[in-house]
Amino acid sequence: MHRRILLILLTASMMSVCTDCFAESSTWTLVAQHDIDRGPGGYLSWVKLLLIAISYLVWVRATDWVNRDGQLIGKDIGLPPELWNLLSLAGFILGFWAALSVPIFLVGFPLMLLLGFLPFALYFFIRRAKIIETPSLKNRLSSDPNIAAALPQDDGIAIKFTAAGTTDGDKQKNLIKARRAEFYGEMKSLLHDGTKKRADSIMLDFTRDQVAGRLLIDGAWHPMKAMNRETGDSVLTSLKHMAGLNPADRRNRQVGIFNAVIAEKKLKLELMSVGTKRGERVQIKLIEKRKHDLTLPQLGMWPEMIEKLYEHTSRAGLVLVSAAPRDGLTTSWRAMLASTDRITRDWIAIVDNSDFETEVENIAVHKYDKNGQNPDALIKKLLLSQPDALVVPDITDAELLDKMVEQGNRQDRTIMTRNLAKSAAESLLRMLVLAGDKRLFAQTVHCVVGQRLVRRLCDECKVPVQVKPQMIQKLGGDPKKTNRIYNAYKLPPVEQRVDENGKPIEMLPCKHCGGIGYLGRIAMYEMINITPQIREALVKQPKLDTIRKLANETGDLPMLRQGYRLVLMGITTISEVQRIMKD
Repeated sequence: MHRRILLILLTASMMSVCTDCFAESSTWTLVAQHDIDRGPGGYLSWVKLLLIAISYLVWVRATDWVNRDGQLIGKDIGLPPELWNLLSLAGFILGFWAALSVPIFLVGFPLMLLLGFLPFALYFFIRRAKIIETPSLKNRLSSDPNIAAALPQDDGIAIKFTAAGTTDGDKQKNLIKARRAEFYGEMKSLLHDGTKKRADSIMLDFTRDQVAGRLLIDGAWHPMKAMNRETGDSVLTSLKHMAGLNPADRRNRQVGIFNAVIAEKKLKLELMSVGTKRGERVQIKLIEKRKHDLTLPQLGMWPEMIEKLYEHTSRAGLVLVSAAPRDGLTTSWRAMLASTDRITRDWIAIVDNSDFETEVENIAVHKYDKNGQNPDALIKKLLLSQPDALVVPDITDAELLDKMVEQGNRQDRTIMTRNLAKSAAESLLRMLVLAGDKRLFAQTVHCVVGQRLVRRLCDECKVPVQVKPQMIQKLGGDPKKTNRIYNAYKLPPVEQRVDENGKPIEMLPCKHCGGIGYLGRIAMYEMINITPQIREALVKQPKLDTIRKLANETGDLPMLRQGYRLVLMGITTISEVQRIMKD
């Protein structure tokens, strides 16, 4: 919009100045009567004006192409659009000024063309050389419809999509269909807004009159501005085409995946839609593709726990890893695998074809199709190489679990697996229920790690709170060392946002956390080291309270106490820990 306004103003000023330039008056003749003879005056040179106007229109089209091309591939070839837009505008202004300043039109006009179109020529030839040097970019130019055929909807936010499809042709067709939706721009804005606000998921609830939206940020839902049905339906049509789904099906459950680069983040987007009584519910998971995995210290595991985990994964037996749903099991799973001794010990992973989460350096991954293939033959073949450790995530049947337990108990191998549970004790009992030989399972398991995620306080706006020594003691701290904790900052109500004189004042939310008060999450880990008493309870009295009580007697801090340690360190709040642990 600013670009168009500037061009309109430039056109008006050009016409005004040209009229003064080419219309000779008697006053000019009197002042400069001894200068070059300019004729009787009182006329306009329409030919010269027409040439300048045509040149101007051509320049507008050329710079518009530079701007669009720069938005799409400029950063890939080192030609940022911001710089070349500025150069194009500066070149034309200088050229236009030269055309007005030089009294001889046959000199000034070519000079205007040279200065005005020089940035365009430089961009074109540099771009051409860069594309020739980069074959992959050349192929993308010929196949990517984002570049090959820009649409008006492509204005605004620049997002690079890779639509769903088994072949490049299918991906291109789905992308073209998605871009033809009327509110394609609003779909881009929805995804861009979710990415900028660090959302893990976007939820859209379609009803008869509107589309209500929510953002899942650091494990908590935050409302979005509602859309009308017309806009929401078009946005959903674009999303479903992008994910390779059927936009006309608003009742059956559909799941699709596509990829995008949004705000310089590489994301995998999982789209799920299903019909409801009131309309349709749509969830979009935004999964960032990290270049490097997080380590256990970065995730929040205490050093003493990391040391114990290393000991458990270096000897024979079963190590169980768990987390609640949507509480970062994949991230911790990869971090724990990466913390093992994979240099002196031979690790082998047996996973389903769809599993990419267990691919960690120095762990040989072998895949099978769990829907139509029995892993027995694969396991027998792999055991011939005499591995030191086996990684089998997501064990779902008793037969496979019993085989792994036997390998850990009688073949002196380390076995690592995982499941979903709200605590380490619950995880242990879930696996016990699955086991066929429960006594052998109790003898083999020797470590269970559980985790839940709590939100981190924003360091830029968190508020210190003085508390009584008794409160510090209840949290497990030392009142002599700590006398305060922290809470999340919240903007006061509107009626309280006034100065000393009662006049309203503007109070902006924290620019780091967006006014939420929290920024990111950290894990509360707990570890149950299996003792003879716990093994006996697993066989004779496998109850949740019994296992928790015996685990506390060993000195292992329960998850709630681990959370309070984070409170005492000023990392999170009491209310946040209690919110997570309320169940």
